[in-house]
Amino acid sequence: MFRGDLLLKWRMKNGLSQTESAQKANITQEYWHALENGKRVPSLNVLHVISVVTGIKKAVLLGEENIC
Repeated sequence: MFRGDLLLKWRMKNGLSQTESAQKANITQEYWHALENGKRVPSLNVLHVISVVTGIKKAVLLGEENIC
């Protein structure tokens, strides 16, 4: 299950708006909002980009691995 809450925590920690975060990932603000709120699950391509942008491992974003 995709951990959108981690996107919110990352965004807040970095002082970014949803629009700024979405721009970094080359997606719309509406899509970022839906990801943060658990209303959408990203495609594998978007998951990869979000992982690169945020520095959060894909396995962690997918809830398969804990944050240490």
